[in-house]
Amino acid sequence: MSLSKKAVTNAYSRHSDQAYYLSKYLSALLLEKNLNPIFTKENEKMKLKIFGIENIKTCFISGNPVNGVGDHFYEINGYYKKTGKRGIDDPWNILPVCGVLNKSYKIFKFKMNGKNIKKNIGYEELTNVELQFLIDSDEEDYREMADIYCKINEWKEYVEQQEAIICYEEDESFKEIREFYKQGYKKLWDNTFEFARSKLN
Repeated sequence: MSLSKKAVTNAYSRHSDQAYYLSKYLSALLLEKNLNPIFTKENEKMKLKIFGIENIKTCFISGNPVNGVGDHFYEINGYYKKTGKRGIDDPWNILPVCGVLNKSYKIFKFKMNGKNIKKNIGYEELTNVELQFLIDSDEEDYREMADIYCKINEWKEYVEQQEAIICYEEDESFKEIREFYKQGYKKLWDNTFEFARSKLN
């Protein structure tokens, strides 16, 4: 494959990277329809209480500063292929987690009864037996997993009580929008490639 053809292939394949921002835009459109209640100062106080932190810019796991907005607990795009759902982009779905722990804190790996277990708590639940095992463990990192899981579950229960959601399923209209974007993305690159060749050849 020539270098130019390889560059074309790479450009086409990167549309999924920009699709993250399309997902955030679609989430914003949904929220404009009052999909979720407004996140108030009282809701923020409850978030601080549940996660045991003094302010929203503190990571509830490490205690270090959160430089950005935090982490989407239910990923904007990341779990779609497994669950058919996408995360909402608003404070109900954002946890106070520092960048270095982004996403990784949701991956639980532990050994129970001689069996290696791996779960992504972003979309997978622990069984009662698994959770109790972590709570009762002599391993500090296992107990930390249990603490993280319990705090997140308490927050999820609070979100549900407030009649808010952290993720949603897309209907056919969303698929049409995404296909429109994909074809438009390809057309943009086709036009750019054609223009570049006209100038450089």
